[in-house]
Amino acid sequence: LSEGLKYLFSRSRPDGFHLVEVDKHSFPSQHAMSSFVLYGILLFLLWTHLKSNGIKVLLSLLASILILVMGFSRIYLGVHHPSDILGGYLISALWLIIIMIYTGHYKEENKMSN
Repeated sequence: LSEGLKYLFSRSRPDGFHLVEVDKHSFPSQHAMSSFVLYGILLFLLWTHLKSNGIKVLLSLLASILILVMGFSRIYLGVHHPSDILGGYLISALWLIIIMIYTGHYKEENKMSN
């Protein structure tokens, strides 16, 4: 998905000093997408099996911090525009929602909370 979107948009990297060199296109950030999907799916799987709300909140905060740090690090390194990170997060969120709906877990979770 990321590689296809990079090819489709063909957005160049930010100008200026980079702490690391990257040769592919910029939008969307593959690191932002990967971290969002990885920690998002782990969090989702843990939420479905854990009973303690305190642990769920703690894990949600931890996953959110890890996802945000990954995004900020890409901006700090000078290899992405902020919109590349935000786009990666939004695309990944949509992808996770589609997967949760397709697998039926999203519907089951909503039924349990009602």
